[in-house]
Amino acid sequence: MAKMKVILKYLNLGKLFVPQKCRCSSLALKSTTLLLDEENINLKKNHGKNDIIRTIQNLLNISYKSSLEIVERNRLTERNISFLTNNYQLLIANGVNSDTVMKYPELLGVPFLESAISDLKTLPYSLTTTIVLACLVKPKRDRFLSHYRKLDNKIDLISKIVQVSCDAACEFIYKKDFLISKDPKVLAETLKLILDFGIPLEEIRKDLWVLKYSPHVIRSRIEIIEEVKIEKSSRKPWMIRCPVSVIETYARRRIDNRHILGNDSLTEFISKKLKCTEEQAKCIIMKMPALRKKSLKTITDIINFLYSKGFNPNHIYRNPKILVHSIETTKKRLEQLEKSGLQVNSLYMLTKSQKQFNWYLESSIKGKTKLPGRINKEMAK
Repeated sequence: MAKMKVILKYLNLGKLFVPQKCRCSSLALKSTTLLLDEENINLKKNHGKNDIIRTIQNLLNISYKSSLEIVERNRLTERNISFLTNNYQLLIANGVNSDTVMKYPELLGVPFLESAISDLKTLPYSLTTTIVLACLVKPKRDRFLSHYRKLDNKIDLISKIVQVSCDAACEFIYKKDFLISKDPKVLAETLKLILDFGIPLEEIRKDLWVLKYSPHVIRSRIEIIEEVKIEKSSRKPWMIRCPVSVIETYARRRIDNRHILGNDSLTEFISKKLKCTEEQAKCIIMKMPALRKKSLKTITDIINFLYSKGFNPNHIYRNPKILVHSIETTKKRLEQLEKSGLQVNSLYMLTKSQKQFNWYLESSIKGKTKLPGRINKEMAK
């Protein structure tokens, strides 16, 4: 065989006439080698990530879990350990304390941080106040500095009109970078329109995206909100920036809810529907605060449907999450369970993720004898 291979190789026919068994063994060996190489690469990546997590943990004096969250949230695995360490030392050397670094850990991954610090030092604020602006990508940071040199001081302007500290103003500029290029007069006019409309400044601070829109757009949106008669006390910034259909749905739900409640509170409504005490109803609402925003018509439909399927108030009280769950999904899952002939004596699995429910369904079918194609009537007792 060896001599034949030499002859074939000499004739340049080796690849054509190598026996099938040899070729298969060679392919298997190559596949195994590739898999081993891939595993080694993954091991190196995981090892490198772990080293970075440990480095951040030591630098910021935090737990491993907190360090892991910081590394993953800020994509710090894209940097090596020396890069992260150098940035941390650079920040400390320039008077930025570790608490500020902890507040803005993305600073550790900023490229050319020394240059960014030099630029920010030209501003008449402490570096601790403006350092978050180093997180802006360079073109945006250059634009901010260019506006500042043209006497467009966004830090002072935002601090004044939104009534926050300069530190908070810098954070707003970093997180909502449209503020950099926003005309100061338009910004002030926009804010005044929203305040006059009845939305508190505190709510605007939580949702600064609303300031991105022009006064014309805001005026037209205000007209729509007033047409659907949303009370001043219920007006929020998201109403100005969301699609009109969302506002209409919200207004319709509020009208329906008022009609269903009458003179009752949400607590009294839940108490009557589930035949429980008001204290128990309060507990349900505390567990599921989303109920406050849920359509009462939908809640009524869900409760009535569950009652029609043999469930009782205790089932719902033990698993109140079912009240904020999709009624379509609940119906579909009950149908699947019924078709499989499985007992249903709790609402617990009906509110789980699709993956968890599928696992429960499959394991239940394998592990239990099928019952008649209906829900166990005993569950209502």
